[in-house]
Amino acid sequence: THSETQLDLLEARHAMEGLSAYFAALRGTDEDFERIQRCLEQIREAQDKKDVEVEASAVMAFLIALTEAAHNVVLLHIVRSLSPLLEQNVLQNLKLLHRREEVVDRVSKHRANIVDAIVSGQPEQAREMSHSHLAYIEETLLDLTREESRRERSLRRIQQGSDSE
Repeated sequence: THSETQLDLLEARHAMEGLSAYFAALRGTDEDFERIQRCLEQIREAQDKKDVEVEASAVMAFLIALTEAAHNVVLLHIVRSLSPLLEQNVLQNLKLLHRREEVVDRVSKHRANIVDAIVSGQPEQAREMSHSHLAYIEETLLDLTREESRRERSLRRIQQGSDSE
């Protein structure tokens, strides 16, 4: 529930998802790629319905499919073990990100770029796309949090002003 923990999770996701994307591009099968693309479609469907909870579950399924495609049992075990925590992190992030429609579109484009790099067998590009995606999310979340903090301070000042009258 702490914002620092949310950022710690994003940092850990950089490592896990970057590795997963890299190895998925190297080792993924056509079946893996189909599963990843189906997950991407499920994310889009949830976004179209504006159902953030279903979207968070679909993003988690996408992350697991990506990790399965990496064909690294240890990495998959780590992601599956952390999945409740990761899904909660994704949900909290999405609730904030959905405040800006252009952000949701950009995040979707990032995911599509990751998948394109994986399917076309470009491991370095896949890892780089994954890192860019998460860096953008982190930067946007920090910006939204600062914005929220400024809004709360303004409201407190307004309240204090009306309390003293």
